[in-house]
Amino acid sequence: MLSVFAAVVTGFSALMLVLSLYTEADTARINDLAAGLETKLEETENENKILRIRILTSLDLETLERLASDTLGMQHPRPEQIRTLFLK
Repeated sequence: MLSVFAAVVTGFSALMLVLSLYTEADTARINDLAAGLETKLEETENENKILRIRILTSLDLETLERLASDTLGMQHPRPEQIRTLFLK
């Protein structure tokens, strides 16, 4: 009877060891994935900062007016198209 108990305990211990090793390997894989995602996030945030600065420094009124007229076909309003509103 003792040998059956010893075999069960040994088998259970071996199973726990295998599960523990699998868990450690899976945890390491997840940690590597998380580290890669953190690096990608940092790179994306830096790229966003650079793009924001480029946008803020590239738009001036002349460029905006040229884009509005050339790209969007906008034009200055004619005097009869202008309406003045008086608010009290």
